[in-house]
Amino acid sequence: MLRAHVAALSMLLCLTACAGQTERPASERTPTLAASPAPPTIYVADTTVTARRCVTASSCAEVTLAMPRLSVLTAGNGSDSTVLAAVVTSLGDSLRLLTGLQPGQSLPQRADSLVVRLERELRGKRRAVPQWDGGFSRDVRVRVLWHSPAVLTVEVVESAFTGGAHGDYEASLRSYDLRTGHRIPITAVIPDTAAIVPLLEQGFARAKADPGASPPPLASLLFPEVQRLPVPVHFGIVADGVQFLYNPYDVASWAVGRTDVLLTWEQLSGTADRTRWGGSR
Repeated sequence: MLRAHVAALSMLLCLTACAGQTERPASERTPTLAASPAPPTIYVADTTVTARRCVTASSCAEVTLAMPRLSVLTAGNGSDSTVLAAVVTSLGDSLRLLTGLQPGQSLPQRADSLVVRLERELRGKRRAVPQWDGGFSRDVRVRVLWHSPAVLTVEVVESAFTGGAHGDYEASLRSYDLRTGHRIPITAVIPDTAAIVPLLEQGFARAKADPGASPPPLASLLFPEVQRLPVPVHFGIVADGVQFLYNPYDVASWAVGRTDVLLTWEQLSGTADRTRWGGSR
């Protein structure tokens, strides 16, 4: 009899335990989410070459060329990577043209051809002015100023000295749309360019102020015929806003020099399409 009670009690305990196990909610588990592939980005590696040919120990012709090499850096092989790779190839061709490279010509070959021509000009200068013992130089540098998933901005600086009162100098800024490879026009970023002229004028004067001093009057910097500062041809989208560039002789004398004016996204406020072009790198 006692044995029967024990057996019944054991069965009851088993049923209770089994029922509890059935009714107990399963422990919650955090689902494992698949990691999103990193978006494709651009990798920039700079290449610089120099060529030099001397007429005397102190009179030489020298050429320096610098150009970025662009490639796509990505963790996956999605269609976006393919599109970006095609755009980067197109942009590479554009950058080669900025340094004067011909199709199939390498950067060292271009430097060698330029230095031969420069040496010829140097010898002509020395024949015309025998006592002249200086050198000639040509320098072309293209560098990536800033890039984001949407924009690539490059700066091109060209300088040369061929025996004049001072060297020749010119720079440019340009931004490219990484979705198409096309150069971005200023009106795509700032539709109403006339609205930013007062900001440009203030920025130009500030750029020429001595440290700790008030900006000089704008009229004292510009050519007399420049009544209002024009929006420059050269501009580039950067992390903090839009950078504008005035070369010597654009609106002022050589002595005034190159002038860069950065208008921040905050300054541009509603006049610029920051949503489309802005953002951190």
